[in-house]
Amino acid sequence: MGGTEVYVTGLTRELRAFGISSRVVTSCEPSEAESYEFDGTTVRTYPVGPIPWRAELRRELPRQVLEQ
Repeated sequence: MGGTEVYVTGLTRELRAFGISSRVVTSCEPSEAESYEFDGTTVRTYPVGPIPWRAELRRELPRQVLEQ
Protein backbone atom coordinates (compact mmCIF):
# COMPACT_ATOMS: atom_id res chain seq x y z
CA MET A 1 0.00 0.00 0.00
CA GLY A 2 1.09 3.53 -0.76
CA GLY A 3 0.72 6.67 1.35
CA THR A 4 -2.79 7.52 0.21
CA GLU A 5 -4.02 4.00 0.88
CA VAL A 6 -2.48 4.00 4.37
CA TYR A 7 -4.06 7.40 5.14
CA VAL A 8 -7.53 6.42 3.88
CA THR A 9 -7.40 3.09 5.75
CA GLY A 10 -6.55 4.90 9.00
CA LEU A 11 -9.21 7.55 8.37
CA THR A 12 -11.97 5.00 7.78
CA ARG A 13 -10.94 3.10 10.94
CA GLU A 14 -11.09 6.29 13.01
CA LEU A 15 -14.45 7.27 11.56
CA ARG A 16 -15.80 3.78 12.25
CA ALA A 17 -14.70 4.15 15.90
CA PHE A 18 -17.06 7.16 16.09
CA GLY A 19 -19.89 5.23 14.46
CA ILE A 20 -19.47 6.85 11.05
CA SER A 21 -19.58 4.51 8.07
CA SER A 22 -17.47 5.19 5.00
CA ARG A 23 -17.22 4.15 1.38
CA VAL A 24 -14.18 4.66 -0.80
CA VAL A 25 -14.29 5.33 -4.54
CA THR A 26 -11.16 4.81 -6.63
CA SER A 27 -10.04 4.16 -10.18
CA CYS A 28 -9.09 0.76 -11.57
CA GLU A 29 -8.16 -1.04 -14.76
CA PRO A 30 -11.25 -1.82 -16.86
CA SER A 31 -10.85 -5.56 -16.17
CA GLU A 32 -10.83 -5.26 -12.34
CA ALA A 33 -13.68 -5.75 -9.88
CA GLU A 34 -16.42 -3.13 -9.59
CA SER A 35 -16.51 -3.27 -5.80
CA TYR A 36 -14.93 -5.11 -2.92
CA GLU A 37 -14.58 -5.00 0.83
CA PHE A 38 -11.30 -3.93 2.47
CA ASP A 39 -10.80 -3.78 6.24
CA GLY A 40 -14.55 -3.50 6.76
CA THR A 41 -15.00 -0.68 4.23
CA THR A 42 -16.77 -0.95 0.88
CA VAL A 43 -14.55 0.11 -2.00
CA ARG A 44 -16.26 1.03 -5.30
CA THR A 45 -14.18 1.33 -8.43
CA TYR A 46 -14.58 2.97 -11.82
CA PRO A 47 -12.57 2.03 -14.90
CA VAL A 48 -10.01 4.35 -16.43
CA GLY A 49 -7.94 3.87 -19.56
CA PRO A 50 -4.17 3.65 -19.32
CA ILE A 51 -3.40 6.92 -21.14
CA PRO A 52 -5.97 9.73 -21.19
CA TRP A 53 -6.31 11.97 -24.22
CA ARG A 54 -4.85 15.45 -23.85
CA ALA A 55 -8.35 16.94 -24.14
CA GLU A 56 -9.47 14.74 -21.22
CA LEU A 57 -6.63 16.08 -19.07
CA ARG A 58 -7.64 19.64 -19.97
CA ARG A 59 -11.25 18.75 -19.11
CA GLU A 60 -12.36 19.64 -22.63
CA LEU A 61 -13.75 16.10 -23.01
CA PRO A 62 -15.21 13.77 -20.37
CA ARG A 63 -13.23 10.63 -19.54
CA GLN A 64 -13.96 8.30 -22.43
CA VAL A 65 -13.89 5.06 -20.39
CA LEU A 66 -16.51 6.42 -18.01
CA GLU A 67 -18.91 6.98 -20.91
CA GLN A 68 -19.21 3.24 -21.64
